[in-house]
Amino acid sequence: MKEKWPFINAVESHIYKNEISWPKISIVTPSFNQAKYIEETILSIVNQNYPNLEYIIIDGGSTDGSKEIITSYQQHLKYWVSEPDKGQVDAILKGLKNCTGDIFNWINSDDMLAEKSLFKIASAYLANKGVKIIAGGCTHFNQELAENQTTLVRDLTFKGLISEKSYFQQPSQWISLSKIKKLNIDSKLHYSFDWGMILNFELEKSDILYLSDNLSYFREHEDAKTSKASLMFQHEKLEIVKKYQSKTNNLSKKIMLSGYIFKLSNYLKVMDQLHKPSKITFKNFLALGLRCPHLFFVRFYLGHLKKLAVEKKN
Repeated sequence: MKEKWPFINAVESHIYKNEISWPKISIVTPSFNQAKYIEETILSIVNQNYPNLEYIIIDGGSTDGSKEIITSYQQHLKYWVSEPDKGQVDAILKGLKNCTGDIFNWINSDDMLAEKSLFKIASAYLANKGVKIIAGGCTHFNQELAENQTTLVRDLTFKGLISEKSYFQQPSQWISLSKIKKLNIDSKLHYSFDWGMILNFELEKSDILYLSDNLSYFREHEDAKTSKASLMFQHEKLEIVKKYQSKTNNLSKKIMLSGYIFKLSNYLKVMDQLHKPSKITFKNFLALGLRCPHLFFVRFYLGHLKKLAVEKKN
């Protein structure tokens, strides 16, 4: 419906006041063959009418009409290119090299910004200059936008990530550009690089400002990367954490990471066994649980253990 967001303009009445020096917001959209969604993504950014926006699109050489859509909005872009790349992370890093703003995020070509979100982010930045991340709500949706499905980002601290008490919503996590440019991001990662990036920031509570506003919309559909590869996310997390542990000299963090590595390793052993064509025995599956007792509180583990027990009995 063209009379709804993102097809309508969103303008705050005082956003163009000359006495306000709005921070530059840099946004990169990585894309490949997303003609079905990319126009909504672009409109959700340009229809913010934010006065100090630096918008870059890195397309991986699409052949589905995406380039024609991007071209129709090129007057709103600082830079765009369509050429083969090595995937999402490579595209984001290409775009990042061209960014010169104060605040940064990437918005994937199937997601959208919420109405007036850039104004809210910029206002929060001006009022809290020392923060490294500004985070808010993210609404997951299929075809229709539904505000009642909004999840607020929570506890992005190092401890929060490792204890799995954080709520992680990438399109609603806006980062200091100078902070992210200091990181050495591994372009070979494909699934959990954003989680690893936040982990390597080593954030304390004072580094993060949490807003109660919804800032973005995350589209759930069959082709979405997160819908297809949940196990790969966990395998990459394990790789990231092991690498981090090997380089840190902080003893308390090493201990915390050891516990997380043990827990995640055993979880992945269980999941890998479930996906193997060869059948695991009840004895071996029970042994995995005894090595990692938290699995006895996980429904899928208990369900499969019960199933194996019944089969063993029969």
